[in-house]
Amino acid sequence: MSDIIDLTPLRGVRVTPRLNARFAEKIDRSGECWIWIGLRDGAGYGLFTLTVTSPRGLAQRTERVHRIVYEAIHGRIPRGMRVLHGCDCPPCLRPDHLRAGTDRDNWRDRLSRGRLRIPEGAAALPTRKSFAGWSRQMKISNADVAALRETYASDPDSTVVDLARRYSISPGFVRLILLGKTRKKAPGPLVGRIRKVRSPNAKLTPSKVIELRRRYQAGGETIYTLAPNYGVSPQIISQALRRETWADLDDGVPAFRRLRYARRRWARKLSPNDVEAIKVRVAQGVSKSQLAEEYRVSRGLIYDVLKPHAPTPPPTPPPVC
Repeated sequence: MSDIIDLTPLRGVRVTPRLNARFAEKIDRSGECWIWIGLRDGAGYGLFTLTVTSPRGLAQRTERVHRIVYEAIHGRIPRGMRVLHGCDCPPCLRPDHLRAGTDRDNWRDRLSRGRLRIPEGAAALPTRKSFAGWSRQMKISNADVAALRETYASDPDSTVVDLARRYSISPGFVRLILLGKTRKKAPGPLVGRIRKVRSPNAKLTPSKVIELRRRYQAGGETIYTLAPNYGVSPQIISQALRRETWADLDDGVPAFRRLRYARRRWARKLSPNDVEAIKVRVAQGVSKSQLAEEYRVSRGLIYDVLKPHAPTPPPTPPPVC
C-alpha cells in the first residue's frame, strides 16, 4: 500500500499539487493508524476544507477526512452508506482501516465494542428511521426518568437546566420527558407545563413565592409586612399575589384580585402580631424609645400604634325625598 494519498480522483473538487502537499503534511504515519493532526470535530474526526465546483462557481466545503480518503481511493460513497473505521479510531484515515457500511453495521460495531447500550425493553437494533427515539433511551434509564420526574414535581426550585446537567442530557429532552411526549411507559408524575427559568440573581425563588402566598392567604398580613421579610418591594409582592408574575407556579393558591392594603400609617411596617406585642410590652413598662429602636421605626409610629382608634362610622344614608 502506498503512503501517498492522491486527491486527484475526487469528482467536482479542484485539486492542485499544493492541496495534496497540505493534506499530506497533516498526517502522522508513525503508528499503525495514520492519525490526522489537523482540525477535528467534537467527535474526534478530522476535517479538511476543499474547493469544489458549483453552478455559481468555486465554493469552499469542509468534509471529514476519512470520507475524503475513501472517495479518493474507491470512488463515490454509495447512497445511504457510511465510512466505518475497523480500528475504532476516529482520527485514523489509513485506507485499509476504512470500509463502507450501513447504519446497522455501525451500530453493530459499537455494540460489540461496548460503546452502545441497549435501552430497556428494546428487542433488536433500531432502523435508521427509529434511531432518534432509540438513541434517547440509551442516555437515561427508566429509573432515572422516574427520579427526574419526581424531583421536578416535588422540588419547586428545580429547573430544567439543572436536571439536564445532572443527567447529562439536553434541556429539550428533559422538557419532553416531563410533559410525557417521550418515554411514555416510564413511571413518574407528569406536568402540564414547564416552569420558566428565572435569573439566578432573583431574590424570590419558587419556594419563597409559595410561602408568601400561603402566608397572605392565612390572613393577618399585608404586602407591606411581607415585603421586608423577602427583601423585595411591596409592588413585587403584589405582582406575585395577583399572579402577574410566577403565574406558571402550581401551588394551589388562587390569584388575589383585590389585595389588603394598610389603612393606618404603622400597618405598613408592623404586622398585627407586632402591634399586640408592643402594647403588651408598654403595659409592662418598656420605654417607647427602646421599642422604636428594636422594631426600627420612629417613636411617633409607636405613639400612633398606642392611640385608641375609633371604629369607622357607617356611611350616612341619602335623604328620602
